[in-house]
Amino acid sequence: MKKFLPFLPILLFSVFTNAQQDINTSFATQMNDMFGQLDKTKVPNGILLDYGMEFANVPAFNGTLTDSTYTNAINIKQLYNTLLSSRITNTIPAMVAPEVFENNWNSNRTAGVISLSGLYYKYAQIAYNATVDNKLTYSNNKFYDKIINGVWQNPYQELQTFVMTPAIEQYDQLSFQVIIPTALFYTNNNSGVASIAIDFDNGLGYQTVVRGQALTVTYTTTGLKYWKYKLNLTNGTTLYSQSKFQVGSNTGTFVEVPLPPKPVCELCKTSVTTATSTAKQLYGQTITATKDYEGVYGHVKITIDYAGDPNQGLKKPLIVAEGFDLGALLNPEKVYGNNTYSGTFQPSLQYSGTALRSLIFDNTKQYDIIYVDWDNGADYMQRNAYALEEVIKWVNTNKTSTTKNVVLGQSMGGVIARYALADMEQRGLNHQTGLFISHDAPQQGANIPIASQYMFRHLTRQYVQVGNTNLGNLVTIPLLDKYGASNYLSILDAPASKQLIANFIDPNYAIDNTTNTSFYNELKTKGLSGSGGYPLQCRNIAISNGSECGTIQSFNPGDDLVNFNYNKGLSFWGDLASLIYNPLGGLIGGELINRNFYGIAILGSIPGHSKYKADFQVKSLYNTSGNQIYKGRLSYTKKIAWLFNVTINITDVSKNQPAGILPFDTYGGGYFDTRAVAGAVTINGLYVRDRFGFIPTTSALDIGQRNVALNDVDYKKSYVGAIAPVAPKNSPFANFISDFNINYPNERNRSHISFDTRNGDWLASELNSLNNPNGTPILANCTYTCSDFVIAGNSTLCGSAVYSVPNVSTYYNWTITEGVNLVTLTGNGSNTVAITPNALANGKVTLSLYLGNSNCGYKTITKSVWVGKPSFYLEDYYFEPQPIKSTITMVSDQSNYTLDQQGVTYAAPQKTYNFLCEFKIGLKTLN
Repeated sequence: MKKFLPFLPILLFSVFTNAQQDINTSFATQMNDMFGQLDKTKVPNGILLDYGMEFANVPAFNGTLTDSTYTNAINIKQLYNTLLSSRITNTIPAMVAPEVFENNWNSNRTAGVISLSGLYYKYAQIAYNATVDNKLTYSNNKFYDKIINGVWQNPYQELQTFVMTPAIEQYDQLSFQVIIPTALFYTNNNSGVASIAIDFDNGLGYQTVVRGQALTVTYTTTGLKYWKYKLNLTNGTTLYSQSKFQVGSNTGTFVEVPLPPKPVCELCKTSVTTATSTAKQLYGQTITATKDYEGVYGHVKITIDYAGDPNQGLKKPLIVAEGFDLGALLNPEKVYGNNTYSGTFQPSLQYSGTALRSLIFDNTKQYDIIYVDWDNGADYMQRNAYALEEVIKWVNTNKTSTTKNVVLGQSMGGVIARYALADMEQRGLNHQTGLFISHDAPQQGANIPIASQYMFRHLTRQYVQVGNTNLGNLVTIPLLDKYGASNYLSILDAPASKQLIANFIDPNYAIDNTTNTSFYNELKTKGLSGSGGYPLQCRNIAISNGSECGTIQSFNPGDDLVNFNYNKGLSFWGDLASLIYNPLGGLIGGELINRNFYGIAILGSIPGHSKYKADFQVKSLYNTSGNQIYKGRLSYTKKIAWLFNVTINITDVSKNQPAGILPFDTYGGGYFDTRAVAGAVTINGLYVRDRFGFIPTTSALDIGQRNVALNDVDYKKSYVGAIAPVAPKNSPFANFISDFNINYPNERNRSHISFDTRNGDWLASELNSLNNPNGTPILANCTYTCSDFVIAGNSTLCGSAVYSVPNVSTYYNWTITEGVNLVTLTGNGSNTVAITPNALANGKVTLSLYLGNSNCGYKTITKSVWVGKPSFYLEDYYFEPQPIKSTITMVSDQSNYTLDQQGVTYAAPQKTYNFLCEFKIGLKTLN
């Protein structure tokens, strides 16, 4: 099974590169030189902590429980790698290489079963006063054994560590199996282990768990659980470890109770309880494509939520294709991946408005929902598209009505659904679909900040070589290792990632859009002639979560996305893993990381022998190329034998913005919300931007259909469903809606694939019109909120005149708020109104318009108009000496209202005042 491998960085003085691995050797060389004179056979258990590179604070995990010693899949590997790097002899039993450690874990993970891994090691470190007590000699940067009267003096103290953790930190169901595979419990003192017991925080207390035997764990409530592990030793002592585990959906609102691992038919029932309903029966089905892609057939699992009696079959199908989902790859324990019907899709409808909820969510819903989970949500999109075609055929076979299908594709699912429907038409297959909805789908590709990709590439290249060269036990360790050095597939290099990401950064830091271009060129060839890769036998509509006004994100080009200037202890590695892997993984794959876990690494800092000094900066793209957008610097300080510090400069990499790249990170569009995975970060020296642009509005609406180059103006343009964009930069969708939030009018970009009342009502109108010849879908238009447009019409009124605004609203109320007795207003209720002066009227009038609608909100705009003859007096200016000259000047007698505003202009050469209304006079200079 394919897995993800993020690592962490180390690039020391001596570095060589092999297959995009920067392998450092200088730390091992320096340690071997310093400790090479010692009799290593004297080191208890062959593991000396002072000799190794510390990725975690091993002494802190000493078998006692503290607030700072929760374990997870990251730090157990860091602890193991620290012990591995501290081997000073060939230990017995032999310790496995990091890739073997990872492979063992991967091969023992399966659907519905949560595997635990544990470490119990005895090791040594140099005693605090070893040199002072004359038990060890240090001279010329080397350690020597101390022999007194022929007797070797023991400078070591023997310690032990115990940790245990599950492979994952969250599981959707309330009941599952837990197992400690024998291959996943690592120890150099197996004979000293009597038993293992675990308290799963389910009210049953400690339960004995036999290695290699599965135990069923059941909960009655969801929430955060605190698992405690007890290692009973044969000498009568007990060691403890602990971890946090989230049971049920992270939303806490929708709870899916146990699904069978492999649903095989409609008779396989499960229950789901929602916030608005009692137990609801769901049905499962596994479907395999009948068409292969490159020799491999795609597989999907579908969840079926019938609107009515399941015995009456599917009557009104709505097929929902999920987006990029890494769950099956990174969390194989989860049968349906990370995105699920009741855990992800239903909660997303919470704020979608009553109109849409009544159609597709509430107990009285009208549509049968068929939710599609990819077995491999990062696979080639063609392969999953062929599997989706099989789902559509299955729905048509099991449908008991002639009602046409609705297909909703969310994010990547929108691209896959487009491919599948167009391919079916091209192959002469009847998809029986009446409406295709593309929900914030990257129809032209997705944006992952180039600087973030630089950081990812930088970190995943970094390895360190440790071990004793004399004994031949050298080993290469990846410095950031959550999903393993042995895995050959990272998130960024997954097939679907390379197909989707625009401006993809390869392992050599170069832009390589070959795969992206190839896929979208292929997509455009699908379908009937002239279709541009879209189905023609159904209505195609789109939702963009980008601003309807074209407003950029809430930050400027060149602003920081991550700024990490930090001196920390050993939890630094976990911090950086959280910052780099979680946003990147969550961004592409939607991997749900509960915020309770984020603080394990960041807040769990206990001073140890080692510290890392980090200076990382990830910037959003600038308006122009050539600026530095990424730098990553790191140094490592290790205290040796409690005596002195050794500092090594680790890595220093910087990258500039490539030429010809527009500032995509700030453009309007559905954004990725970093707070969704990391929470609010409030740590000194650490800044994480709360968002960045993920799916540009132009991509979600497929502006120009990749047939014409888009420029900065195009990406900042207002795209309005009621005003079709003009070719060649048009949209292929028959109707679309972009974002405006009446409750937060200044926000104007929303989180990727989110629903609100406005786009929910819009979608409901499309669904209601599908089979109704008299139906009228909403044409979205909130452009009057985008800028302060003005009332058109004359500023001086002599006779009747017309005043107007663009026809952008459904409600118009014109009033005269000043000078109401001077004019008569006619034609209220539309975007145009007429004003007629009353007899002999003159003075200032304020015309006010209150316009808007319930979806976009309301606003008031005004215009000042002067009615009738101007109001003024004459001033006579005298000049001396003789002969006397004087000048007569007109002056407005209206405060804050000039003659010009009253329609009076002065022609200097003719020395004439011109009046718009009624009369003209001339003034002559007197001599």
